[in-house]
Amino acid sequence: MWVRDKDYAIIFENKVYNARDREHQLSKYINRTKQCNYREEQIFVVYLSSDGKEPDNQSWGNYKKDFVSRYVNLSFHDDIIDWLKKQIIPKIRGTDFYLNSAVLQYIDYLEGIYHKRTIYKEMNMEIKKVIEERLKLDKCLDNSERVRLLQSKIEDIDEIRQQMEEMQNEYRNKIFASWREEVANRFPQYRHTSPEDETHVGVIMEIEGIEIWAYIYENNQLYCQVEVAWDLPKRKRNIKKSWVYRGVKDLLPQEQAEAIWEYFDYNDFEGVFNCFLQVVERCQQEIERENRERIELEKEE
Repeated sequence: MWVRDKDYAIIFENKVYNARDREHQLSKYINRTKQCNYREEQIFVVYLSSDGKEPDNQSWGNYKKDFVSRYVNLSFHDDIIDWLKKQIIPKIRGTDFYLNSAVLQYIDYLEGIYHKRTIYKEMNMEIKKVIEERLKLDKCLDNSERVRLLQSKIEDIDEIRQQMEEMQNEYRNKIFASWREEVANRFPQYRHTSPEDETHVGVIMEIEGIEIWAYIYENNQLYCQVEVAWDLPKRKRNIKKSWVYRGVKDLLPQEQAEAIWEYFDYNDFEGVFNCFLQVVERCQQEIERENRERIELEKEE
């Protein structure tokens, strides 16, 4: 989320699902904000982590030291849930029934993710009992030995988790690589976007000198998005005034002035890719229609 006022800009980066930091992600957001005529000292970064994890050093680029006093890490587990309960719920008016209901449901959802619901207390007690029995903690000489034994098992689990996450990322990258190959074969008439990271695939279509970018990218969820080229003046980047909007707006219902998109579950690979293929095919139809109309007008003249 990008909050801007005349005197400051705040970059909110949401990592509630522990998504990895893309290459130079925060650095790119800061550079983009500076391009909108904000001085560096007017820019602030709020990193909404799942459980307190800090951004990767590479995500900052060269900005990490410069933003020490203008950066905060807030975790959903320790900060956001309590903030919603203690600061937000009490301030919602009684007449705002639906808002109150929505916030309460979101709190319940977060507590479910982080196992903070009351029902999990009994479950956690059962889990502790199983751990004590399986590891034979009662056979240890003292608490120091129990601590060392548990620590060794935690380290084993952390290593397994890290390896599984690396394998998961490798397989995700292979999915995107196969998509890039298929898209290049299906649409050889178009240029293809150069991915800044491996979880990206897209094509660049053009008509009358205006470039339209259609692509899939990953950021907590999977997105299929269409936008006008970034190098155009802002007044020409309104996607709703573009020839492509009427052709794909039913496929991409989420919209801002400069882009339209649809988001999918983090693992809905089939859904997002099928949507992308439909989008490109619709764009192709619109390009052909525009070309036919232009030819007809030239004939009439």
